[in-house]
Amino acid sequence: MYPLRAEAAFEYAARLGYDGVELMVWGESVSQDINAVKKLSRRYRVPVLSVHAPCLLISQRVWGANPIPKLERSVRAAEKLEAQTVVVHPPFRWQRRYAEGFSDQVSALEATSNVMIAVDFGRNERGLDGFDPDAEVDGLDFALRNPGHGRSEYVWNVLLAPNRRLVAGAVERSVLQSFSDSSLENAASAIGMAAEREAWLPGRDGTFRRPGELSLDDLPPTYTRDEGLAQALHMLQPAVAEAARQLGIPPAVLWGLSARPDLVAMIERELGEQP
Repeated sequence: MYPLRAEAAFEYAARLGYDGVELMVWGESVSQDINAVKKLSRRYRVPVLSVHAPCLLISQRVWGANPIPKLERSVRAAEKLEAQTVVVHPPFRWQRRYAEGFSDQVSALEATSNVMIAVDFGRNERGLDGFDPDAEVDGLDFALRNPGHGRSEYVWNVLLAPNRRLVAGAVERSVLQSFSDSSLENAASAIGMAAEREAWLPGRDGTFRRPGELSLDDLPPTYTRDEGLAQALHMLQPAVAEAARQLGIPPAVLWGLSARPDLVAMIERELGEQP
């Protein structure tokens, strides 16, 4: 019953005499709470016959970002709900690590459970303009969880700013391999989700904050002023960017002037001499 609440699905299924429903685990909180779903199933006397694992773009953050434990958790949820089937889509092309062990994981889960895993192949997806939703950087999670001034500056200037296209971008989806009838969705990569989640950027007071709590103006002057990266990490709108838009000049010019008080003084003198 997307995009309605989970309870609506049970209510309509009961009214229409359905034999059961498939639980789509997605952003709605009740769909993620198996105990709550079980109560709804009993209340409306409608069994859950299958569980759809949160493996779509709209559910990429549900139950974590790693698809491997999410599939196992879906099987355990199905067992708890006494559902016979878990529906999962095959790994995306960019989910190389997940894809390498996907078949073995499916076989292992079916061997230790009475739940059958149904793999739905009716989907084609790809990142656009160099975006890779499954992009990873070795050691990044450790660096973000254990920030230091030098380490955080290195992550921003060296790891993320030159590779901001891997942080977030557009994904094209289609049921056809030709992508002739496709749709676009914005998504964050594993890199982007980790960088948004952790408190690793230094604020004006020296404490480390999440990107969403800061603007580019709050970062130390040694950090590259990369608006694209700031937008990808959903940072606050900086005053410099707004001023640049009002003046019709690139933000980099204003950032450059902030480091050159001599140029600012010269411009002020010239403006002051105009009639």
